[in-house]
Amino acid sequence: MTVNLAQPGLLVSLPGILIVAVVAGRLLGVRRSVVANLVSGLVGWLCGVALSEVIAHGHVNPVLRDRSN
Repeated sequence: MTVNLAQPGLLVSLPGILIVAVVAGRLLGVRRSVVANLVSGLVGWLCGVALSEVIAHGHVNPVLRDRSN
């Protein structure tokens, strides 16, 4: 199971996720540093990528698998 982290969609989503993590932390009043919020956002992003890879593993084309019925 390999994930190509250099895909354009993944690279574009990472800065957005990090910005959302920092803004959400500030709006919720979390008393952590910006670096801790960025690390938290990065860990969440990596877990999301890994989970999507696990879900899609074994499907030749996960987008079209529901349309073939």
